[in-house]
Amino acid sequence: MHDDAVKNALSASRVVAIIRGLGPEQVRGVARALLNGGIRCIEVTLNSPGAIESIGIIASEFPEVVPGAGTVLEVEEVKEAVAIGARFIVSPNVDPRVIEETKALGRISIPGAMTPTEIVQALKAGADYVKIFPASVVGYKFFREMKGPFGDLKMVATGGITPDDAAEYIRNGSYAVGLGSSLVPKEAVLKGDYKVIENLARKLVESVRSALGA
Repeated sequence: MHDDAVKNALSASRVVAIIRGLGPEQVRGVARALLNGGIRCIEVTLNSPGAIESIGIIASEFPEVVPGAGTVLEVEEVKEAVAIGARFIVSPNVDPRVIEETKALGRISIPGAMTPTEIVQALKAGADYVKIFPASVVGYKFFREMKGPFGDLKMVATGGITPDDAAEYIRNGSYAVGLGSSLVPKEAVLKGDYKVIENLARKLVESVRSALGA
């Protein structure tokens, strides 16, 4: 059930919103703004203050949102995040133990890779999607080249992407994009100006949809 929820939500917008460095008291406003803007996949990185509590808030208070945990490096972190309601697990690296634990718990695995070798290792371990990280370093042309040997691979371009250039990654073969600070600017959150985030989310979703030819 959870697998389908994540896949459907990601298929609908092709965007993962990443909340990093914000606390539980700010997550409600951010999650609501992102949802209003058309994004349902929201990742909270575990190196954020109160990250587990934040994931729990999203899971319990926003039934339309599919919450995930990011920057997951250890098996124990997978267990803790899933127990509170995380439906997908994202890492900056490929660790077969983390991937296998995620799949054993029935959740979606999105490990981070940067080379063809790492991509293959991730897929062999059971990854559902592969986060190409940091995407801005390899550039969008990388995705076009990867479609040659990995035609069916669902890549999630993440790292340094903005609402202005996200569509370029989609056009060049990335299945989805992950955006953090460019989509959820801390200045806007600190001011309580969540409309800024909603507008950025809406612009991003429309841009990606246009790139898909929808």
